[in-house]
This record gives sequence, structure tokens and C-alpha cells, in this order.
Amino acid sequence: MHIRTAILLLPLLALPARAADAFSPVPASEQAQYRFNFRKVFFKDDAAFRSAEKAAERQVKEIEALKGKVTASPRNLYQAWKLADDFSVTFGRVYVYQYLQYAVNTRNTAPRDRAADTESRLAPRLAFVTTETQKLTPARFQEFLKAYPPLAKYRYPITESLRAKAHTLSLSDEELLGRTDPLMTKWQEDMYDLLLDRYPWGKVKDPATGKDLDVRQDEVTIGNSTDRDVRRQGAELTAAGYRAQRDLFAFDFVNRARTRNKLAQMRHFKNNLDARFFDIHLTYDDVQTAYSQILARGDLRKRLQTMQRARIQAFTGYDTVHSYDMTVVPPGVEKPRFTIDQATRIIEASTAYLGPEYNRELANLLNPANGRLDIVAGANRVPGAFTYTMQEGQSPFFDYGYQGFLDDVSTLAHESGHAVHQSMMNNARIPPATMGGPSFFTESYAIFNELVLADKLYREEKDPGRKVYYLEHLLQQMMGFYGTVRIAAVEKAGYEGVEKGTIKTADDLDRLTGEIGRKVSIWHDLEPAETNLLWSEVEHYYRSGTQYENYVFADLLAQTYFTMYKKDPAAFAKRFTALMRNGFNDTPTNLLKKFMGINLKDKATYNAVFAQQERYLNDLEQLYQSSVVSRQ
Repeated sequence: MHIRTAILLLPLLALPARAADAFSPVPASEQAQYRFNFRKVFFKDDAAFRSAEKAAERQVKEIEALKGKVTASPRNLYQAWKLADDFSVTFGRVYVYQYLQYAVNTRNTAPRDRAADTESRLAPRLAFVTTETQKLTPARFQEFLKAYPPLAKYRYPITESLRAKAHTLSLSDEELLGRTDPLMTKWQEDMYDLLLDRYPWGKVKDPATGKDLDVRQDEVTIGNSTDRDVRRQGAELTAAGYRAQRDLFAFDFVNRARTRNKLAQMRHFKNNLDARFFDIHLTYDDVQTAYSQILARGDLRKRLQTMQRARIQAFTGYDTVHSYDMTVVPPGVEKPRFTIDQATRIIEASTAYLGPEYNRELANLLNPANGRLDIVAGANRVPGAFTYTMQEGQSPFFDYGYQGFLDDVSTLAHESGHAVHQSMMNNARIPPATMGGPSFFTESYAIFNELVLADKLYREEKDPGRKVYYLEHLLQQMMGFYGTVRIAAVEKAGYEGVEKGTIKTADDLDRLTGEIGRKVSIWHDLEPAETNLLWSEVEHYYRSGTQYENYVFADLLAQTYFTMYKKDPAAFAKRFTALMRNGFNDTPTNLLKKFMGINLKDKATYNAVFAQQERYLNDLEQLYQSSVVSRQ
């Protein structure tokens, strides 16, 4: 049953599921509801899908009628961008529909391949809109705006197109790259999936239930087990799996970096990272300065890890506390687990302050009757969790397998932030061309949801043991900032090393990961053989690539929002939701200044985040000192 009553939150938290109880994160009677309803969310039948495919084809032909004439008049320019917008909506629906059929069953590769083939066939035919638009000078564009006011709708994306002129190739070259890019860059993602799927990861016997837990499918359950042998075996089997194929993972990483660097250089960038930073209005120096400032405060995260490790050793009596022991809670403290219905109530309660529109759209996503969620674990599913944002549609959410742990609830809160943001832009009738801004904006909205959720659980919890647990969770999220920088910095140095010829093998990547990682984590010194394998486990390296710089700045923004939220939730909510509705009609710098008064290049912004993290660390230290725990 889908219950939306926020006042049920406190009774719920007072009665978490006991470890010994039979727990079903998604009850068997509800599992069918928590699968995508493709007919409801996308197309009512196969004929409607084929019709949409044909509509996308027609739209491309209609746009092509303007080839050679895009800048002949202001009206033509407007029409070209408007038609391209229409195509993005139609084709986006077609593409996501097909990819998600693969996501829920990775053995069903036909729809994924059909989507990729269609994209590589149609998208290059629209390249002329950009190349012809770039024939305009800024002055001429201003004349067009005066002559045809409706063109103002596309002022910012056209301005961005003109900014990218120096990095745009000839039309023939752009069309060629559009057709061949999937052949050059897609195979690495497919190879990564194949390596994960082909390896026999193994199973771990859970003595409490007698069940065999799959190391991949039940990773979260194994990691949170109260049985140390279960956790140890799971960690060892996982590390063994990545280690067994590390040469192939390294081959994949190096070739992805080499290919993307060369493609970026064709567009007159230094390398792929330079291109990525340009896209989000940052320079190499901006990013390096940010990474350096954050890595220099990695002591905050190491302090948290050291505090937690010492406490676990005190109440368990373990001679050595390993990384797989860090999920252990003291005797008498029951780690809460939440059914999907309970998770829904918690998330909705945590966002209530954001107002009716936000919460209406959130409820629409989380209501299983709408068919937008696919979260039941099973074989042959794409790893991870993600939301595909739909322009003029209902954004669906996929999860490899909801297990009911707090991390799962947090992930759902995160991804729901993406879906609601898209819905709010849809409601505001933002043109699709101005819906896509820097990912660090959209990710910041989602990460912020996680922080508020964890803080609310911590503040409202009365039980001392669970209060500590929730604060630890909040701090792990806040200190995850440093883990994110580690991942981004390793990838950045990896791409630079591939370009220089200093990164060639798995050993090179291990060494690089250790050098950077030990600045922000104690585990690179304590468990180097396992922790230095991190580079092989970061799926973004192989799926999307060079995305983590977005997460770094997203985390910085989210924690900056959090400082503002803590001071005045109501005032913050008004500014924050206005920013979400606005879309991306200006530079990131201008939008942040206008709506939030934030400057990402100001050291004070970083220092405010570091200070807040330290305050919460001090709170945890006091809770540790006041709580009395005995050995298990």
C-alpha cells in the first residue's frame, strides 16, 4: 500500500526491522508493481513505438529541409532550433524505452543495439544546425534577436553554440564523427559489462537464514550482515573478482582514455578532460585548484574513519578492524531496514518543506501504480541505480536491486531529485534546449536530498544507538566528498598519464590510486591490495567517463546548500525551487549568483563546507563519549 502520511515517520523509525526477522524490502505481493510499466510510461503498444520511430525520422527530414538556410533569416534560425527540440523529445522517448528493456535484462541486447544504431544514423544528420548557427557573429545574432523576438527562447543555447565554435569541426567531419563515435567509444562500456557478467563471483552462505547470497546481486546485504564471516567472504570474493580480470579492466580504461583524448584533440582541446571542463564552464586551473583544496582537507575524512574504527574495535574486541567491519553496530543497536513503502514515507517527509509542487511530483514518481520504478533485484540487470530524465514525460527510475538498507533509501532520495527536477522544468515549459545544463547542477540537487534525509533521521531519532548510527551515515555522506574527489583525481591523472605514456598497466593504475587515495582514506595504507583496486570498480570510468568532476562540484554545491538550509529552511526552499524550475538559460556562475548567492571559486565557499563538516564530526565525537557500549 502506498501511504503518503508524513506523520507516520516517527512510529516507523521506532520500529526498524530486526536482523533476525524475515525481512522483504519489496514484499512479494507488491513486486509486480515495482517493475516498469512500459506501456503506461512509454508506448501503449508496439505500433505506437514504431510510430514514434517514424516520427523521429520525419522530424529529421523536416529539419534537413533547412540545410544551407539556417541563418538565412531569424525565423529560419528559430525554426531549426525548435524542430531540433521536437526531435530531442521524440527520440529521447524512443531511446530510453529501448535502453531500459536492456537494463532490466542484459541478455536482451537487441533493443539497446537498435537504439544505438538509430542514434548513430539520425543524430549526425542534425550536425548542420550547429555548424550553420556558428556562421553568425555575436553582433549578427543580436540583430536577429531584435528582428524576431521569439528567438530569445533559444538565446542561451545559441550563445553556447557560438562559444563552442573554435571546437566544432566542418560539417562533413562532424557527421562522420557522429556516425563512428559509437564504434570508437561504445565497445568499452560493453566490454566492462561483459567482464562483470562472465565472471563467476560466487555465493556466500548466510548462517542466519541458510540462504546463499550472490556476491554481486546481494552485495549490500552481504556488506551489512551481522556475521563477520559473511562480510569477510563477500569482501574477499569481490576483490578476487576484480583482481582476476584487472589486466582486462586496465586495457579497457587505457583504451577508453586514449580514444576520448584523441577525439577531444580533433576538436582542438588539450585532452578529453579539457573538453569536459569547457562544457561545464570550468578551466583546468579551476578544477586543479578545487581538487587541491579538497584533498588538502582529507584529514577530516580520515579522522572520521579513525574514530569509527577505534569505536568498533572497542565494542567488538577484534584484533584488527577491517574495512568490511565498518558497517557493524554496537550490541543492542539494530540496524534499521525499510520496506519500499516505509522508504517512500521517509523520503516524502524529508522534502515536505520544499512545497506542494515538489512533493506532488515526488509522490507521482514513488507511487508504484504509475509504473515508473523498477527496483526488484534479479539476474542479468544493469548494475547501479539511475533516473532517465524525460522531456515532456515521466522520468523512470531503475535500481539494480532495492535491499531496504539506509543506503538504498538514500539512493532513492537522490534519484528522485533528478526526476522531480525534470518534472518541474516540464511544468514550467522550459524549452528542451535549455533543460540540459552542467551535470554538477542537477547532481547537486540530488545529493542535497540525501543530506537532508540523513539529517532529519538523525535529528528526530530518540533512541541513542540509532541516533549515533544516523549521524555516522550523515557524516559518511558528507565525507564522501573526499572519496568523490579521489575518484575524479585518479581519473584525471589516469587520462593525463595515458596521454604521456606513463599509465599503461593495471599496476600503474594501482599505484596511482594509492598515491591519491591515501590523502583522503586510511584504507589505502591499511588494506592497499584491496583499496588500490578502486579504479576497476568505478563503473562511471567505463560507462560515461570523465563525469566525476561534475560530482565533485555537485557535492560542494550540495553541502553549500545544506549550510543555507540549516540556517533558514523556508527561505532556502523558495530560492532553491526557483532555481530548479528555471532550467539553464545562463552560465552556471550567473545562475548561482542570481538565485543562491554562491560563488564556487571563492575559498570561503569551501571553508564554510569544511567548517560544517567539522561541527558534525565534533557532535559525533561527543555522542561516542556519552554512549556506553559493551563488547559483543
